[in-house]
Amino acid sequence: MAKGRNGANDNAGSGRSLTAYVAEFMTRTRAADIPADVMHLGKFSMEFCMAILLIERKAGLTEFTDRVVNRRDVQKLIGKIEFGVHPEAEAAGYEKMTTIIDIELADGRRISGRADFGKGSPANPMSDEELSGKFRECAAWGKLPKANAGKVVDMVFNLEKLKSIRELTRLLAIGTNSRLARHTRKR
Repeated sequence: MAKGRNGANDNAGSGRSLTAYVAEFMTRTRAADIPADVMHLGKFSMEFCMAILLIERKAGLTEFTDRVVNRRDVQKLIGKIEFGVHPEAEAAGYEKMTTIIDIELADGRRISGRADFGKGSPANPMSDEELSGKFRECAAWGKLPKANAGKVVDMVFNLEKLKSIRELTRLLAIGTNSRLARHTRKR
């Protein structure tokens, strides 16, 4: 398959359909239920999350924007995504966030999969590398200098060696005029 943005699959939207089966409580936010004049709210829909994961292979803060939600390829794929309640997912309850995926490819082949716990849950934890990558992305989105973000990651992974938590909080302050930065410099 051809690779696109960030190594993603250019053919992500070429399948016939994608159906995600979940427990009933997970079906409450759907792109189909969002009025066209507020489509920017689609970024809060399960259909959008599935579409952007298929297209970009990630769903971070930079993907949850009106510009991305309204991209033609994203909207096309959202239109191919259906949600339904599956008895197995329903029976798993709130303790598990069971999702069963069924994809029908353009050539008629089917690909199916199941997950009981999302990445980052206690049952399926992130690796240190994944966790630090997620933090760095959030920090960049929040305009934290890259050097500070790297130091924060190092400090957090070695928290027991930190002499004062002020070392860490100082790095998290944005801009030299922030109240926190001024306060921690005085001490």
